[in-house]
Amino acid sequence: MSSPTGPFLKKIAVGLLLIVVLHYALDEPTRSLVIGPLFEYHYPPPPPPDDKADDRPGPPGILNVQALVANASFEQWDAQPDPLPRWWSESLSVSTRGVIKRVTDVVRHGASSVRLECDGLGHCGDLRQALPPEAIPRLRGHRLKFSVWAISNTPQTPCLHLHEDTEHASACLQTPPGTWERLSVERTIGPEATRVLLIIEIPRAREPASPVVYVDDGWLVQDPPSSEAPGTPPATAPPLSP
Repeated sequence: MSSPTGPFLKKIAVGLLLIVVLHYALDEPTRSLVIGPLFEYHYPPPPPPDDKADDRPGPPGILNVQALVANASFEQWDAQPDPLPRWWSESLSVSTRGVIKRVTDVVRHGASSVRLECDGLGHCGDLRQALPPEAIPRLRGHRLKFSVWAISNTPQTPCLHLHEDTEHASACLQTPPGTWERLSVERTIGPEATRVLLIIEIPRAREPASPVVYVDDGWLVQDPPSSEAPGTPPATAPPLSP
């Protein structure tokens, strides 16, 4: 006659295995960037406060939401075969392919900036970051202004986009002077918004012109006044090279 101990131990083992499987399945935020669906956007976990070297106060008189943008001055970079600035991602359909690079010789703030270019095969530099989902409800009904400083050798490059679910506002650097110039885009967030995405890109249509773009010192403000104080005068940068 068989002992009842055997089936009992099997039930315990199955129960423990089920607990482990459920824990892994429910722990989605910690691994979604690795095994998530191929065409689904996943929000990266928010960075710890000491992981943002550029968490600076906003301009006087403007409600500061700069803390919602992690690594806005591109100081931290993840070590990968194709490095990306930490907390930023590239287009889901385009890998970095060498079109996104860290540079230290053309910088407006801090120790590094981003160089965007195209590879001649239809891949152009594209960076994006989603604002924390928990912040979206208090942004509804408010106007956001996203700005970066950029140097470009190609008209209408780069472009900024403020995406809100399926709608967006865009702005491109029309006539680059070859020095640092501020580029901004604004949008009033709708009452039912669930996602706000910041995008910096070289449009693929500009690829034949062999664009080279440097981007640094991003800012995000809420409800900007109609007229702001002038920005820092642009500084002459080294000549651009393809």
